[in-house]
Amino acid sequence: MKSPKKIAQKFQDYMIRADDLNIEGWSFKFNDAQSISVEMDNNRIGGPYFPPSGKNVCSGSAYIMWSDGRISKGQITQETVENLDCALKKWKEISFTDPDAPDIPGPSPMPENLKIKDENVSKIIKKDSSYLFEILDYYNQKLAKKDNVKMLHAKAGAGFNHSTIMNSKGMVMEWEETTMFTYANINNKYSDSYYKRNAPKKNDLNVIIREIEKNMKLSQKKIKAKSDYMPIILMPDVLGSFLGKYLLGSNLNGGVVAHNMSLYRVDDFKRKKQVFDKRLNIILDGLEDYAIDTIPCSSMGIPSSKQYIIAGGRLITPFLGLQYSNKLGMSTTSQGAVKIDAGQGPFEGIIADVDYGLIIQDVLGMHTQDAKEGRYSLAVSKGLVVEKGLIKGTIDQTALISGNFLDSLKDKETNFAEYREGEVVMKIKGDVMAKE
Repeated sequence: MKSPKKIAQKFQDYMIRADDLNIEGWSFKFNDAQSISVEMDNNRIGGPYFPPSGKNVCSGSAYIMWSDGRISKGQITQETVENLDCALKKWKEISFTDPDAPDIPGPSPMPENLKIKDENVSKIIKKDSSYLFEILDYYNQKLAKKDNVKMLHAKAGAGFNHSTIMNSKGMVMEWEETTMFTYANINNKYSDSYYKRNAPKKNDLNVIIREIEKNMKLSQKKIKAKSDYMPIILMPDVLGSFLGKYLLGSNLNGGVVAHNMSLYRVDDFKRKKQVFDKRLNIILDGLEDYAIDTIPCSSMGIPSSKQYIIAGGRLITPFLGLQYSNKLGMSTTSQGAVKIDAGQGPFEGIIADVDYGLIIQDVLGMHTQDAKEGRYSLAVSKGLVVEKGLIKGTIDQTALISGNFLDSLKDKETNFAEYREGEVVMKIKGDVMAKE
C-alpha cells in the first residue's frame, strides 16, 4: 500500500481536476496504522487460541463541501483509494444539508515538540518484538506462582501510526505517533493496566503487580457493609464514568448546550457563571508528554492545546468542535485528556478521617441514570470498607449507592486526592443501602 502522504496527494490531485463534480472545499485525514500484540492465557503465552498477532490498516475520513451547499462525510478504505471516481459520486449521492456545517479551516500553527513517539515502541513494531514477550514473562514470574492464583491472563501490545491531513485551503499536516499497552488479570477478578505512547519501564510493571496483589489480599477478608448516609470514595475509573455521564457528555457537550438540552446555557459560559465549588478546575490537556490523548490536532486540523473547561468552579467553555463553535460564537476546544485539579493531596489523607465509609471500585447500571440532573442510584459490583481510617476488606454483599453527583461538585466537604500519578479519586457523601 502507498504511504498516507502519497494517498493524500492522490486525493488532492484528483480534487483539483474534478471540476465536473462542483466541489467547493474538502478535507481528508489518512492513517497508516501498524500494531502487534502477544497474549497469555491460563499462565501460558500464545497457544492456538491466543497466538501473537499483527495488523496493518490504512483508514481515514473525508469531509466535502459541494457548490450547492450540501455536505458529505465519508470513510476511506483501500477500496476508496482504488476507486476515487466511484467513491466521490457515491458521497455526492448521499450528501445532506446542514445550516451549521463548519467551513474548511486554513493552516494554523501547531504545537511544537510534542512527545507522542517513542523510539523504543517503534523498534518493537519495526525490528524486535521480544520486549512484549519479556513483559508477559515478568508477570508470569511475579504473579503466576502466588497463593490463590488459579489463572493469569495478560496481554502486551504496541502500535505505530503515520497520519496525514490535507485540505483545500492549503493545510498539510503529517506526524508519527506510537502507542503501548499492557494489562494483567488474576482469576478474572483482579486486574490493572498501562496505556501510554511510550514503553513501560520495570517500575510501571511493578505498579500493576502491586495493585493486583493489594486487591487480592484485601479480598481475603469479607465485610458486611452498613446502610447509612456516609463518605463514598470514587476510584479513578468510577470517577471517570461519573464525570463522563453526568457532566462532560450530558451538560458540557457543545451540541447539547447549543440545543438547550444542558442544565447550562450559552450565556452561562460567556459570563463564566459560578456553578461548582471554587476549588474545582477541570482542564482539557492535549499537550502532556506521551499521554494517549495527546495529538497535534483534530481530524479537521484544529491545533491541540491546554485549556480550562471549568476554572475555580466557573463555567469557561463547553467542548466545541468547529460546527458548534461557529453556532455558539465561541472558540473551539482541542483534543486532549480531561484532568481534575482541585488541590488534591495523597490518597492516605483522604481516608484518614473516615470513621466509616466505602471505596467504590466498580458499579453497575450507569447506562440507566438521569444524566442531565446528576442523580445516581447504582449497584456496587466491587468495593472496599473503610473503618477508622483503614481499609478493612471487601464488601461482602450487594450495596446500592445513591445521591446527586452535580450537588457533590458544589459541596465544600467534597475532597479529591491523587491515587497514583495522574489518577484522581473523589470523596463525596451519599446514601448506602446494603442488603443483609
